[in-house]
Amino acid sequence: MKKLLSLLLAAAVAVTSAVIFAGCAGTEYPVEVANIKIEKEPENIVVLDANAADIIAFMGYDGKIVGRSDQVNQTDLAAAPSVGDSSNPSVGKIKDSGATVVFASGELSASSAKSLEADGIKVVSISFAETQKQLQSSYTAAGKILGGKISGSVKGEESYKRLIDELKQIQSSIPVDPNSKNTPDTVCYLYSEGDNLKIMTQNTYGEMLLKYTNCENIAAEVDEDTVDVQLLNKTKPKYIFYSDAAVLKAIKTDPVISKLPAVRDNNVLQITENEMKRQGGTAVNTVKRMVDFVYKGKRSNPNETTDAQAQQATQNVKVQQATQATQAQQATKA
Repeated sequence: MKKLLSLLLAAAVAVTSAVIFAGCAGTEYPVEVANIKIEKEPENIVVLDANAADIIAFMGYDGKIVGRSDQVNQTDLAAAPSVGDSSNPSVGKIKDSGATVVFASGELSASSAKSLEADGIKVVSISFAETQKQLQSSYTAAGKILGGKISGSVKGEESYKRLIDELKQIQSSIPVDPNSKNTPDTVCYLYSEGDNLKIMTQNTYGEMLLKYTNCENIAAEVDEDTVDVQLLNKTKPKYIFYSDAAVLKAIKTDPVISKLPAVRDNNVLQITENEMKRQGGTAVNTVKRMVDFVYKGKRSNPNETTDAQAQQATQNVKVQQATQATQAQQATKA
């Protein structure tokens, strides 16, 4: 009788679990993001936007990628076949790939988008995030599309949190200089648009990355992104990050910038615009590169306990034990 009862209970649990999982599956899709309705979980996707690809790969959905644009040049995604340029890809290759969703940027031509949508392929885009809140929304949106409104949203939130945690872990590994007097080193990021030299200013994603170096962006209070040579001369940044060879040439040929201490001491490092504009695993690697350059690779492992910390921990234990012993004696006398 007991054996029969156990079997009946096991069967009941199995049925209940099946119903629960079936219910969950039914609530994941359809999902709607930015007025685009995804009817079921995409098994195959094509990614034309490099930043979206970075986020998707960091979230662990890169196994769904069956095609990419030439601009998606991350080494980890090189195995996916190219479908051409991000603005004018081979629509035929995308259709032949079996993809049901295409992640595109604003560069995709209207004719390409129309042709894909006529074949039932959803064209979505993940907006470039300038703030942490926007970045969190980007991860949530990508999660919903690729994993469903419940499971996908959770994965998006967890992936975003992991990204921020990894960036903070790098920041916490920065050595503390006892002679610094709490004055951070100064830094700036220079890039170009056309023939114009630009500087990374406040309220930008790039500035957010710079903050994780514990350095002060000299343009943190600046709204205008066109380079002000007088600002550079006044603040004299200790470190300069630059986007490409053309910007480096401008730095070295400008009569004012070329005489800055950062240039004189060769405290300049190339960080490409791709590195500064990708918001997944690339962001982690970019911050690591900048921090290692500024602090000469002297990062500590925040999970390791230093001798001083160990000694302090031992002392704390001894104090706690002595306190407990005193309290015990007082309790006995009472």
